Amino acid sequence: MRLGCSGCLALLGSVVVVTILIGGALWAAMGILEDPALGVVSTSQADWVSARKKLQDIARTGDAQPGSTYLTEREATALVSRELAEAGELPFSAVSVRLPGNGLLEVSGRLPLRVVLTETPLARGAAWLPASWLERSVWMRLRAHPRVERRGDRRYVRFDVDAFTLGRTWLPAFVPRLILDPSTLRFLSMPIPSSVDDVTAESGRLVIRSGD
Repeated sequence: MRLGCSGCLALLGSVVVVTILIGGALWAAMGILEDPALGVVSTSQADWVSARKKLQDIARTGDAQPGSTYLTEREATALVSRELAEAGELPFSAVSVRLPGNGLLEVSGRLPLRVVLTETPLARGAAWLPASWLERSVWMRLRAHPRVERRGDRRYVRFDVDAFTLGRTWLPAFVPRLILDPSTLRFLSMPIPSSVDDVTAESGRLVIRSGD
């Protein structure tokens, strides 16, 4: 009798664990489809021109004119949007860069669910989803700390990702490297003028220091 009760308890425990796992998976899936109500940083051609000119000025003056250059959220958004557009591999829309302060930079954008699922272990399961679901856009947001990286004579601003969300679901920081192709991930390591010594994120602006 005792063995029978133990077996029942083990079976009940297994059922509870499986139920929790299934429930957690469903909760995460529904969270991915939810809209996190992120605002979009609007940009214009003028923002791209302004950002490019600032970087060109840094490259031209080099160490001869040390100081700080500031990029606004609109200018930073224009740069990242152009980088993603030139990569041309994924149909990103509503790309935005936010600078909340504390050394953080947030990049967000929307992708069709079918694109997100393609490179994940869930790709086979996508065949069971309605076509309307697969074409639905989901929000992708990553939070990162910028830093300058030196590779020989060249320098890059590298964005170290420490948080990532799909919709309203938080996922491990390494997930972007699983679902985004290498060409798209280029924006996480962008070339900068060799005179740049430091890049930091402040509230509302990206600070580029050169010639120190």
